[in-house]
Amino acid sequence: MTKNEMGVVFGSFIAIVHAVWLVLVALIPAGLQSFLDWIVGLHGMSIAMMVTSTSWGNAITLVIVTFVIGYILGWVFGWVVKKVRK
Repeated sequence: MTKNEMGVVFGSFIAIVHAVWLVLVALIPAGLQSFLDWIVGLHGMSIAMMVTSTSWGNAITLVIVTFVIGYILGWVFGWVVKKVRK
């Protein structure tokens, strides 16, 4: 797999995860709040976080930004794998 392909795979995966999160925020915000409270509690922390609604602009920006970050991380991972294999 090339560095570019690895970047697209990582970026797509992270963007899809965040898109699913946004759909869940729209459908079951109270359930997600309970989930976040549980996860934070597992870490032995108490952080004031609230699941709130978002705008279409913020949602699209989140998916794009997470894709770009995932692409960069995937590309770097692909580069490291190529160097290690040599």
